[in-house]
Amino acid sequence: MNTILTLLLFILVLGITVFVHELGHFLFAKIVGVHVYEFSLGFGPVVFKHIAKDKTQYSIRCFPLGGFVSLAGEEQDVDLTKHKGHNLQDKNVFQRFLVMVMGVGFNFIFAFLMLVMIGSFYTARDLTPVLNEVNYNSPAAKAGLEKGDKVLEINNHKIKYFDDIFVYLTIEDLSKPVSFKVEKQDKSIVTYIINPEKIKQDDGKELFADLMEDENKEIKKEEHKQEKVEEDRKEVRHYQYDTIKACIENDIPVYLAGEAGTGKNFTLEQISWELGLEFYFTNSVQQEYKLTGFIDAGGTYHETEFYKAFKNGGIFFLDEMDASIPEVLVLLNAAIANKYFEFPNGKIKAHENFRVVAAGNTVGSGADEMYTGRMVLDQATLDRFAIIEFGYDRNIELSISNNNEDLVDFIRDLRTEANNNGIRATFSYRCIMMVTKLETTNIPLKQIMADRKSTRLNSSHEWISRMPSSA
Repeated sequence: MNTILTLLLFILVLGITVFVHELGHFLFAKIVGVHVYEFSLGFGPVVFKHIAKDKTQYSIRCFPLGGFVSLAGEEQDVDLTKHKGHNLQDKNVFQRFLVMVMGVGFNFIFAFLMLVMIGSFYTARDLTPVLNEVNYNSPAAKAGLEKGDKVLEINNHKIKYFDDIFVYLTIEDLSKPVSFKVEKQDKSIVTYIINPEKIKQDDGKELFADLMEDENKEIKKEEHKQEKVEEDRKEVRHYQYDTIKACIENDIPVYLAGEAGTGKNFTLEQISWELGLEFYFTNSVQQEYKLTGFIDAGGTYHETEFYKAFKNGGIFFLDEMDASIPEVLVLLNAAIANKYFEFPNGKIKAHENFRVVAAGNTVGSGADEMYTGRMVLDQATLDRFAIIEFGYDRNIELSISNNNEDLVDFIRDLRTEANNNGIRATFSYRCIMMVTKLETTNIPLKQIMADRKSTRLNSSHEWISRMPSSA
């Protein structure tokens, strides 16, 4: 690929160089009055041509490795009478010299113009010693340097051009503090002392980091991200956390029964992280192959989350088990009971750390107004599991509401009133999260909370009673 690119660049550069060269011959031939038969870019068969009024042919040929200008009288053995007075040989020595030498002359002129353009661009962008960027958490940023600072001195060395910054940083001993004297954007003069930092390479060797760059910024970002994940996992836990964890540790299948949005998934992620087990999630299964996997026409087996957990160990979480088809539950029962399973690619034994957790919005009772499409779970299935009620946790609600007790109490009272009045409505964590976000806007949600303090649930009860029974 690199060879082809190099070849194409060579052809392009050669084409431009030849064009400029032949253009020099062509223009000065026209200036001194020499007839031009043809001005061609490339050699070989003609791909494109145009004949002008003065009978000059302009052409592009199929091989772009050169070009030429054909002049009247250029050859000694041609008929000079055809273009009398307009042959190259009809012109004086100086005119002939100009025509012949300006090919090379145009190449020099073109090169000079390119250098001027590049130099102007470079000067405009790079010569002024102004910092275009100071990377976050770099030694320079920690010292106080900012984007837009104009560097005047480095360790008392005058800085005139932008490149001088890198020159002096190259020759200075970066194991010692470095003095930067800068002009701020408000024209004030400030001196900063930058303390170099060591970084450890993959080979174990240490070196001093670039003062302007945060050499470890990507690593630090990942470390910060991981720390945040670990912090989140260690945060407030559901009141059933320890019970569920104990069941999983002792290889007891668990069925979590509770309303939607109570945090089943997140709690299991917390537990899997604490126990050092992989977490494999699957939603309700409507086809057997989504549990067992399948072999395609090419003979390739397509794994499922269940297969990976069964083979490699980890927590297999089947959410909305009461919405899965009965055939799938039969297969799952067999896998739990026998610790062996016949997958399409062969029979394998369950890993010693294979664990099963299922969840549903009902306790196997089937569909109702709230949760349609739910299956009745047979006793053989339920008998495999430790059934754990998984409701809303007040501590979690306080955590996601920024400890807004009034909001949490209000939502919990709404749930109570809805249940007492036979109203099928869900007031989940998501509701609290949305209200918490809205409170950062100009929406007057505080008024709702103020009304609750004086009237308790009179107003909310009245609001609920007006809701349609299908809500």
